[in-house]
Amino acid sequence: MALMSSGRLHGGVVTVRPWSRCLRRGSGCSRTCRGPASGSPYSGYVLELLEKLGPVPPHDRPSLLLYSERDIQALLDGSAGLMAQLPGSEKRLVTRDIRPDVQHESGLVRYLPRWFNHSELRFNSSACEASGHWLAEHLATA
Repeated sequence: MALMSSGRLHGGVVTVRPWSRCLRRGSGCSRTCRGPASGSPYSGYVLELLEKLGPVPPHDRPSLLLYSERDIQALLDGSAGLMAQLPGSEKRLVTRDIRPDVQHESGLVRYLPRWFNHSELRFNSSACEASGHWLAEHLATA
């Protein structure tokens, strides 16, 4: 949603459209299971909101796209398309304090560390540091 604002600088932890597609491909958990930090008034609220907002409008204002190095693959794959829409954007990968991949026969178990890396990115000290540095760089030149 930050990328859709009219502000001079934008920062986003996740791309909007690939995220919604990723949720729809899941087992339906995103519609029925809400985390305590979601703040959603009801199940499915976030998906409805993303559908109503539509795609991020193209612009050339400075925008930070922040991902975990081991984020959800669909989000990492979608970053190139978003960057093409936002020529002023910069992608940064958080590489510290993230969960390692796991080897397991279950695809769900292998997927969980990437899900946690994504959902915990806003609390990651390395992500906060990267965001702060990016903002300071851009405010100094503004």
